[in-house]
Order: sequence, then structure tokens, then C-alpha cells
Amino acid sequence: PSVAEAMAAAFGPYNVLSWADMTEDQADKILDQLRECPSIDSYEITVLLAEITKSQPDRVLHLLKDRVRTWEDGRYSRTSYQPLPRTWNVQPDFKVHDRYPALLRSVRDWIAEGGASSARRTMGAEIFAVVAGRFDEQARAILLEALGSDDTWQVVAAGAILHEAQPELAWDYDFVRQVLRAAARHGASYAEAVGSGLLAAAINGSPPMTLGRLSSEQARRDEELTRILDQTPQGSIEERFYQSLARWNQNPMHLEDQINVHRPDRREW
Repeated sequence: PSVAEAMAAAFGPYNVLSWADMTEDQADKILDQLRECPSIDSYEITVLLAEITKSQPDRVLHLLKDRVRTWEDGRYSRTSYQPLPRTWNVQPDFKVHDRYPALLRSVRDWIAEGGASSARRTMGAEIFAVVAGRFDEQARAILLEALGSDDTWQVVAAGAILHEAQPELAWDYDFVRQVLRAAARHGASYAEAVGSGLLAAAINGSPPMTLGRLSSEQARRDEELTRILDQTPQGSIEERFYQSLARWNQNPMHLEDQINVHRPDRREW
């Protein structure tokens, strides 16, 4: 990692190397070595990947996918190989490209292809979130597209991706109603998985609260939940979802629903 960090730093804004000046062969060799690197977590590497994204977003996605495949294949010790950055010090901007929707679909379909792999689902969802940033209308449409598919692995992929959505997405009643009803068409287990993803996004993405802020935030959420529940049809799947969210809002430390809402964490504690 220290060698990769030094290499990436050579491409910084105040250094003489530019990624645009690399030949195809040189770029391939650098990325091939980054695929093998135990970690790409450093500031310098994430800055370089964000720079490459400006002109070659597919290269960055291939790198991230290949690192997840390396993890899946077990070629390295799980404790010594970290496939994805824990945080992106500079957020790569995929939305500047006309192919942004195609890039999102490529990640979604890649998750669905390896749907049986929990690593593919979890880390693929992280990659989708890096591409999508804040889940805009195009990202949401691509998730609804997956949920409307007859391919149930697409539904599984969408549920996994929703774990990484911004928390406010769970408060978008129209979107929640659409995704839950689309998933329910495939069966109760798929609806539960998608609901779990949305609930995880709401819970895990919420900022830490001080005691004073907690009570005021709970009151605000209670008011919003009351408004939403007033418009949900009685006995509907969306009513059950918002009832679960309301139970969590009343007691954030505990959730009665027997669902897995917490994101896996690969860090060594």
C-alpha cells in the first residue's frame, strides 16, 4: 500500500505526472498492480481514482469489480486484503458522463449475475452507491427497473443496493410504495428483503444524536410518520414498513422486527 500511495501521489495536482499522458499499456500496468494491492484506501489513491473517473469511468469500475472478485476467489487472506476504500476522500463524479445510466446498470447487473455471493451483493451495493452518490431520479428508476424484472436476482440486487441509499430515501412515500409493491409481486421474502434494505438505509445513515437533539429529531420524525401513515392503505405493505420505522423511531436502540438491518463491517476491531 505504501508503494501504491507514493505512485498515486505522483499524479497529484502539484506534480509532473498526468494520467492523461499515460499510454494504454502504462495505464493497464498501473491498474493491474492496483488490483493486487492489499488496500486502495489512502487519500492519494482515492484522489487518483477520482481523477481517472473524469475521463475513464469504466476503468475505475473494472478495477473495483475485479478487487471484489479477488476477495470472492479467496486469493488473499481476508484479513490482509481490503477490496474497497472505507471512505472516498474525494468523491468520484460519474454523473458528468452521458453514460451515467449505463454505468449504473452495469453495476446492478453485475451484482445480479453473482447474486448468490454475499460479498458481491454487499460490496457491489457499495460500488453502486459510489456511482450514484445521492440516489437521483435516474438511479431510482434503474432500481425500479430491476424490481419490475422477471429475473429475481435483479430484485435481490436492488434490495442489496437499497442498504446503501441515503436515509431520506426511506421517507419518500411514493418511491417506497413503488419498490415494496414491485418486490411483493415476486413473493413475501423479496418484499421483506427490499424493506430491510430501505430500513437499513434509514437507520444506518442517520447521523449520531446527542440526547437533546435526539428528542427533537424523534418529534420531527413522529410528525412525519403520522402524516405518512395517515395516507397509507390499512394493511398494505407500505403501512407495515412505516410502522416498523415508527417503532425504531420510538426506540432507536432496539427494533422488534426480525430483520437484518445493519450493514456488514469488514474492519478489524
